[in-house]
Amino acid sequence: MIKWMVSRYEAVYLSSIKSEVAPVKGLIICVLCLLLASLEGCSNLIYDYRDTTNEIIVLPNNYRIFKGNSDLHFIAKKQDYSPIAVDSDVYRIGWDEQYVLYKRKFAANSLELGLLDTKTGTATKLSLEQNVSDQLAYLKIKNIPLKDVNSLFDKKTA
Repeated sequence: MIKWMVSRYEAVYLSSIKSEVAPVKGLIICVLCLLLASLEGCSNLIYDYRDTTNEIIVLPNNYRIFKGNSDLHFIAKKQDYSPIAVDSDVYRIGWDEQYVLYKRKFAANSLELGLLDTKTGTATKLSLEQNVSDQLAYLKIKNIPLKDVNSLFDKKTA
């Protein structure tokens, strides 16, 4: 009988603690959610600040061209640790709202002409022997003029 009374007392006591702790748990969870949301906002500010530096050129759909050492510029998504979409040595570039046209030098002055679709993330190599405007017209893409990447970075510093 005494054992039953003690266990009943414990049950009543534990249920009263649970009812007092439940609102506190909810408050703690709300505070943590607000804290996490504010941290995400701070990271967006950092990303936006990086876009204003002289080492990044903003391209469409969250792609960027990053300035590398001695003309080793490359194209990647805005996020940290995202894979490189176009390897280094990009020296000419042009873009519109969806496509990035690039030219790069690599491996003993070999050249590559390519088109990056920034909506799908696919890069297509184009022929260097054919006219670029004709190839773009065949793909139903308006003409995209190419500009020197170093001059674009120089304009950003001026």
